[in-house]
Amino acid sequence: MSYRVVVIGGGVAGMEAAAQLAGRGCKVTVFEKEAETGGHVKNWFH
Repeated sequence: MSYRVVVIGGGVAGMEAAAQLAGRGCKVTVFEKEAETGGHVKNWFH
């Protein structure tokens, strides 16, 4: 059985969830309000 899944948010957790679900055969769509994914990770500096 194949599932269609929507993930809301393209941050680290959302992208990991999408990757895990896709790896298990789900058809995944990610919705992100910003132009790029990554969430707050984009604001981290080393």
